[in-house]
Amino acid sequence: QKTAYEIRNCDWSSDVCSSDLGAPALSVAAVGAVPKLASAAVLLRGLAVLLPPSLVSASQVGTVLAVAAIASLAVASLTALAQRDAKRIVAFSGIGHGGTVLLAIASQPSAAASASAVFYLLAYAAANLGALLSLSVLERDMGSCELSKLAGAMRRRPWVTAGLCMFLFSLAGVPPLAGFTAKWAVLQQALGGGSVSVAAAMVLLASTAVFAWAYLLIVRAAVLAAPPEPMRSSGLRLSWQTGLVLLGCAAATLVLGLWLDGLPTLARSLP
Repeated sequence: QKTAYEIRNCDWSSDVCSSDLGAPALSVAAVGAVPKLASAAVLLRGLAVLLPPSLVSASQVGTVLAVAAIASLAVASLTALAQRDAKRIVAFSGIGHGGTVLLAIASQPSAAASASAVFYLLAYAAANLGALLSLSVLERDMGSCELSKLAGAMRRRPWVTAGLCMFLFSLAGVPPLAGFTAKWAVLQQALGGGSVSVAAAMVLLASTAVFAWAYLLIVRAAVLAAPPEPMRSSGLRLSWQTGLVLLGCAAATLVLGLWLDGLPTLARSLP
């Protein structure tokens, strides 16, 4: 049920983000990112309260969560790869990132596992919001977020496109960005768990490769593809609010990736 709900919710948010309703880019990105992040945080907190470590380790709850993570990762990777709209690729990949959070708390019930889940959620929040906001800005300039329409984005908005590439690389788990540190922490927890968690870790590795390919399709379209006609300035200026949020997401993506003491600090602070 969770996977089906995530698919419906992600499809709805991607449709909203892809529609041109005249809303500011920051609002469009918030609509696409904040609900999923809030639901993930509520789910993480709810599981911590309802499923203490003794219950997870003494029952099949951990196995159920690991199976749900496997289903989310498999469905998300195949669905995202079939999309031809950049925002929909990012939106559908959110299902897989939700499954990764599930895997972190299903493998080994401990403070370290909870810390890895929270750290992953923070890394995902920064990269996902930054990617959606960058795509919203490019959509206003290019007229669409379809891959075929993003050609020449690097020439028109070089800094926004460069930020988009960094956010996508973080979501794909490229070092030294936050996504790599977070995925590595989850993998360590999963490989130390039971056989189902180890199998889910293998699925996580495979889905990461699929997501990386889907993200590279966006990077290729925005950076390498030549525009069909000479580029003209759109005349649209980047608001200071949008620029500030993009800068904050970029700083968080870099700092979390280089914060070597982040996980131990979170593990000590969590109850």
